[in-house]
Amino acid sequence: LHTVGTIILCLQRPFGDPAPSWALFLYGFGVFWYQHLDNVDGKQARKIQNSTPLGMIMDHGCDALGVICLTAGMARVVCVDDPYYIIWTYISIQFSFYISAWCQYWSKGIMILGTINGVDDGIPIIWASAFVSAFFGQ
Repeated sequence: LHTVGTIILCLQRPFGDPAPSWALFLYGFGVFWYQHLDNVDGKQARKIQNSTPLGMIMDHGCDALGVICLTAGMARVVCVDDPYYIIWTYISIQFSFYISAWCQYWSKGIMILGTINGVDDGIPIIWASAFVSAFFGQ
């Protein structure tokens, strides 16, 4: 859902121009549900004792692809128009995502996150920023 919202958001007007409020709201709504459904699936798999290493890899792989949409959408929300800045931001986020997955692999499947982290704190900032921009303007 957040992928569709990102595509609609990014195709509305050129980067750097303000996006329509409805597109920002759709993007924020999609990211909100992406975050909640992504958190629920792992908890449910562990609850019914159906979690596997392959499922964890698939979940992290889908999340890694979703980072592209999150980065492009957030660049659109804050009106960034420099493609090099967007690419650098994407590489930085993807690198930290890779390192955290690598650390999880070597710590026997336990993901160790800091008190403030991109998963629990960064994604709500993204959808909240989209909602604020939708209701109050960019």
